[in-house]
Amino acid sequence: MVISTDPDVNYSLFQQENQSLVLWYGGTFSEVIGEDSLLAKHGNPHKYIKNLALHFVGPENLKAKLLHEMDVATQRHLHSWATNGSVEVKDACRNMMFEFVAKKLMSYDETNDSRKLGDHMKKFMNGLIAFPLNIPGTAFHASVKGHKKIMKEFEDMYEERRASNVPGNDFLDYMVEDSKKENTLLNDPKVISKLLFAVLLAGYDSTSQALTLATKFINDDPRILKELTVCWILVAALPFVHLTADKYDDPFAFNPWRWQGQELHHGTKTFMGFGIGTRLCVGAEFAKVQMAIYLHHMATKYRWSVYKGGQIIRKPVNIFPNGLHIKIAQK
Repeated sequence: MVISTDPDVNYSLFQQENQSLVLWYGGTFSEVIGEDSLLAKHGNPHKYIKNLALHFVGPENLKAKLLHEMDVATQRHLHSWATNGSVEVKDACRNMMFEFVAKKLMSYDETNDSRKLGDHMKKFMNGLIAFPLNIPGTAFHASVKGHKKIMKEFEDMYEERRASNVPGNDFLDYMVEDSKKENTLLNDPKVISKLLFAVLLAGYDSTSQALTLATKFINDDPRILKELTVCWILVAALPFVHLTADKYDDPFAFNPWRWQGQELHHGTKTFMGFGIGTRLCVGAEFAKVQMAIYLHHMATKYRWSVYKGGQIIRKPVNIFPNGLHIKIAQK
């Protein structure tokens, strides 16, 4: 295995996808979602699926609908946090993102539905990088079961929508219409459920993790919060690009001003579009917009402080073993 941390090399590798190289999800992730998952498709099937997903999270839809709706939903959740006085940020952000994305995907409301997809999604994520021992009682077993339940519920939702002919004004409507066309890839309920899952995953855990990290780092350095009230600069990048000592002083320290006076080349731009990975890149713009909305309201309308947790462990993704608990109130 060759591990590249060089931005120019990585840029070249990404340009060769479906030519000299193909993307592969190894370990427990592949075991849980299956080798035939839409996240692992290449070539024309991937382009077809990406175009469908962009109908949901593409720039035009972001400007026309999602931006305002994300703003309203974020303000409502932050107000609820402040009303309670304290909150565990990671779970609260997960709930916020799941509620919003699931509603836009298939008009799903966790509070009024007995399927409890949110609970199944948490079980799936919690065991995704666990030791792959598939026996009852293990986190991996719970993850596999959670994934199967989610896929079954998605199939049922598709069949119900197709049979009822009652529009939900959501992404599922678009897929139902596409499934009626000739030469469509959406000719099987299982394929529909896999696409729904892929888009839900893109806007769920990665975004909530980024929001939690931002909350922690801003709390750790009050200067950042002061800067956020007067300027908006958001750089979304894979971390290795910014860990080169010849370019940055003390590269492993969190320093939001590290780019001042630095020349940003195409390597950085590549990762801004690649923030969640090739198969999940359709969620990158969605995540950046959500981050901007979240930080805007947190910085201008609320004050908060961490009173518990905040430790970070990479497994290999970032996890908060004790959560990130904050006291929060409106200004």
